[in-house]
Amino acid sequence: LAIGRNLGAYVIAADVLDVRSSPIYEWLASFLTRTLRANNTDEQITVANWPTGSNASAQVGFVTAALCVYTGDLDRLATFWDGFRRYCGDRTSPVAQTSNSDAWQVTPSDPVGIQDRGAVKNGCRLDGAIGNDMSRGGDNVCSPLYTQYPWVGLEGAVPAALVFARAGYPAWDVGG
Repeated sequence: LAIGRNLGAYVIAADVLDVRSSPIYEWLASFLTRTLRANNTDEQITVANWPTGSNASAQVGFVTAALCVYTGDLDRLATFWDGFRRYCGDRTSPVAQTSNSDAWQVTPSDPVGIQDRGAVKNGCRLDGAIGNDMSRGGDNVCSPLYTQYPWVGLEGAVPAALVFARAGYPAWDVGG
């Protein structure tokens, strides 16, 4: 998660400065294939394709998209585009996501990050909610407790949309 929150600035700076061959380039490119220690466990992890609708997936998804554009890995970028689409609510994406709370999913059997336009559950609007992050404020969709997690998720999702849009994908048109 720390890499997802911080590496993007380095990638953008290297791209703007046109650093294409140096130890910096090699170091940045290595994050596409590196195995890292997970935040709270000793588990080894590799870059996953937006596996959940959470802030961590959004932040890592942004960094990976930026790295793909920076290194020219357009095949991986296309795969991560599918993950971004699912995060944004596009259920036609082949990427599956998990959810940590069915309460915040309008379709619990087919979870997405951002809930569908017009979605209502238990008589309360769910449209636009980032389900995994909102669930940190509890499962009462009509009156959730405050949580900053959705804002953190947007810190990844919005720059990811910018990266995808600049790479020619219709990022601002995804979802409902």
